Amino acid sequence: MKKKKKKRGEIAQKITFTPPPPIYGSAQLTRKNTDLTSQEQKVFDLLIAGTVPKEIAFTLNISYDTVNFHRKKIYRKLGVSSIQELFAKYHTGGGSAPSALEEDLDTSIEVPFKFLIPAVIGVIALLCAIIWFFSMNKNKEHVVVFDQWIAINDAVSSCQVSRRTEEINGKEEIVVSISGHLHDEIGYPRTADGYWGYDMPFSGTYGRPNAESLALIRTMKSFSLSFIGDGGRYYFRLPTFETIEGDHWLVIFPTVKDEIGSIHVNVPEGLFRLGWSEKDVEFIQDNIMFVQVQPVDPGDYNLKFWDFRLYH
Repeated sequence: MKKKKKKRGEIAQKITFTPPPPIYGSAQLTRKNTDLTSQEQKVFDLLIAGTVPKEIAFTLNISYDTVNFHRKKIYRKLGVSSIQELFAKYHTGGGSAPSALEEDLDTSIEVPFKFLIPAVIGVIALLCAIIWFFSMNKNKEHVVVFDQWIAINDAVSSCQVSRRTEEINGKEEIVVSISGHLHDEIGYPRTADGYWGYDMPFSGTYGRPNAESLALIRTMKSFSLSFIGDGGRYYFRLPTFETIEGDHWLVIFPTVKDEIGSIHVNVPEGLFRLGWSEKDVEFIQDNIMFVQVQPVDPGDYNLKFWDFRLYH
């Protein structure tokens, strides 16, 4: 007579879980005063009975990670941080947890930190990249590109302008040179800042930036310019639509003969208005048309300048 073969399912059905009776110490643990869920209570009872998490997972038919999830919530609710503290506080016999239980739990605690450390490093690296990106864009520099420089002067003054590549301090620069004579034999009215009348003597150059550079000029927060002069003073003007008749916004910069100098000007705080329209003219940066460089005082002049740089 053949024996009837038992199926695995039938064997499994005969395995039932009867949790050991809870062994509580003086704390008198109850759901009422600890707020443990029924599943957490089962995990707690098995831990106190010395059952390792892997066996708890098998017994309760839950995953190993779920056991650790419940264990951490139990620790938090009961105010302990380790299995040793749990045993010392709630095991009737006191003493320490079984070594097998302690080793199994220690391993389960270390695993998340192996993943946590790279994650923290990644977050820090991302924050550093964001800070670097914004700091670079905050102080981003642009060198202005000009389509052309054109000489300007009245009927009796003169100006020659040229543009070529020169080596300055070991670096090749696109240098604009202006030279000429600002003629004033009559003695036109002047202030400390130069001529202020409409038909006054003038000489110098104006530069037309390309479209991209002009758009950047209209949004710049400051600008800088390097130069070699002849000891005289020069205007750096920013004519706008409103000021084309003479009310220019500008800065005056002095030079030392044959020495390299530079200026750095905040916009619009570093500019002042020189004009004669007797009107209050507002500086509208978005209306800048081009730039001008001119001598302030009459007589011969000679100036080289380069590296007109914008800051945003």
